[in-house]
Amino acid sequence: TTNAVAVVSPGLSWTQTAYPGSGVGNAGGVVNTGQDVNKPLAANVDTGAVYTSFLIKANGTVATSYFFHYAEYSNIATPNYSSITTAFRARTFVLPGTNPATQFKVGLTFNNSSVTADTTANLTIGTTYLVVVKYQFVSGAANDQVSLWLFEDGDNIASLPATPTIGPLTGTAADLTAVQAIALRQGAAGQNVIVDGIISDRTFAFAPPPPATSNVTFQVDMNQVTAGFTTPEVNGLWNNWCGNCNAMTDANGDGIWEVTLPLLEGSTQEFKYS
Repeated sequence: TTNAVAVVSPGLSWTQTAYPGSGVGNAGGVVNTGQDVNKPLAANVDTGAVYTSFLIKANGTVATSYFFHYAEYSNIATPNYSSITTAFRARTFVLPGTNPATQFKVGLTFNNSSVTADTTANLTIGTTYLVVVKYQFVSGAANDQVSLWLFEDGDNIASLPATPTIGPLTGTAADLTAVQAIALRQGAAGQNVIVDGIISDRTFAFAPPPPATSNVTFQVDMNQVTAGFTTPEVNGLWNNWCGNCNAMTDANGDGIWEVTLPLLEGSTQEFKYS
């Protein structure tokens, strides 16, 4: 294959925001003219919306070209996966930024092969971003919509903002009968885009994982206590010194009371017994 999509190792990752496609395996380099690839969805989507998210990084100065789009196969009913129509929708571009040596932009069109106004602000070459591309089916002819959101590492991706970074946009060509596939396109020498962590779904929601905890056992030896007492308790920062939230037990009657609590990993705690 001439100029096959490159395998880039290691893949792209984020360190601050938990994205499920971060740091998983290798990445794809759509960096030149040459091979285009597509991946069929698990099922046709012909109502509602489909969202595709992926990490991208410009690996150097970029040439203007679209590198991602939604597709349908030439035979929708019995697809030949090597034959898609030319109805490339939600064309997602890279293009040079204000300072092409250090900056690039991401752009979007419904079907146009060139992009002008519908772009992001300047982005930094060498930095990994998350892009979310949505195709929305709308009843009627030639009125489906596409939108794009862009996130930086550290952003909250639990849900999409109501207003996209770009869009919603319509086009000058027919709607898709069904979204059947996503495609990566190598459209220009010097395209220089690395793509990784591609996830397509009918909804978009990546809630952050629950914070990691570890069980910590507190013990207090009450054998030398001469004053009367009922049930010892442990209080600290984790329970806001509540007084009786974490009562202790002495199951074997040896005078050593204990309780095991899940505390946040990496946290610094203060505590006292009462």
